[in-house]
Amino acid sequence: MIGRPLPWPVRRAASLARRVSRRLRVFPFSLGYAILSAALRLHWLAWRGAQLTRVGEAKGVTSPIAVLLWLDRIGGEVPGQPFDACLRLSPDAEDDSLHDVFSILLASPRLQSLALYWDEERLLEDLPLFQARRDRAGVSVWSTVREDLGTPGPQTLGDFLAARHEPLVVPVAANRDARTLMKRLAGGAWAVCLNLPDEARWLAGAVTDGLPDARFFDMRSFDSAPAAPNLDAVAGWGLTLHERLALAADTDAYIGSFDPLAAAALIAGRPAVLLGGDPLATPARPGGGAGAIWIADISDPAMVTRAVLEFLGRHRPRS
Repeated sequence: MIGRPLPWPVRRAASLARRVSRRLRVFPFSLGYAILSAALRLHWLAWRGAQLTRVGEAKGVTSPIAVLLWLDRIGGEVPGQPFDACLRLSPDAEDDSLHDVFSILLASPRLQSLALYWDEERLLEDLPLFQARRDRAGVSVWSTVREDLGTPGPQTLGDFLAARHEPLVVPVAANRDARTLMKRLAGGAWAVCLNLPDEARWLAGAVTDGLPDARFFDMRSFDSAPAAPNLDAVAGWGLTLHERLALAADTDAYIGSFDPLAAAALIAGRPAVLLGGDPLATPARPGGGAGAIWIADISDPAMVTRAVLEFLGRHRPRS
């Protein structure tokens, strides 16, 4: 029985590989793999029915939390569909957060390729390489959409708090180290991730006193001699962002700012108390159902402490 002929890009790639191997007298496996991958990519884009591609634009400094929310939103557009992402970065911004952005991109479960651009013309030249042929002219869910990666607004934050999420995929070593740290320091105690903004540092003493048999991991304070015996200041321990994301996801509850650690805890389904922030950049009412509350006004320590301890008490397992 005669099978179907191979697509012409694959035939051309195989022919080129044969000619190169004859000239070199050895087969260049790396070159062969690169050529074959390129040929298959061309065939994929030319004949496949759909390809999900999104472009994120950072007009200034890139916000890691904006990138994480963007990736989470893309993942919810077409469930189970891998996607490509292009980041259009500002050539003028001195961006010290790019290493965190890269770490977050690597934790996206369905991101299959990433392209970085600092030039609009190059981006426009390359976009057809990310699009299936039939999607280049039409407008559909598969069309390439551009989104601003500036500070998330109330609608973006509210949508995230109410959405279903796919788990972040951090490296296996980061998960292993975070779980080992949890077992050694917390044992069987109820563990809480503390990531308090500077203006709410006083809350650390209040919650550790209010829950003396819980274990608290302080992700922001570099004080190596914490005031409470049930508080570990892990911020100065040299943890990578992936390890901190894994630790925030593995603890039993979260208290602090809305940043990538908070997002990791919420994605993992942990109860969370979100504190502070610009009222214009927070939802108009607490979001996330029973699993999260947002306290934007933290000027009253007594009120905030009472609300936090009551929230944790509702979600803490009864012994």
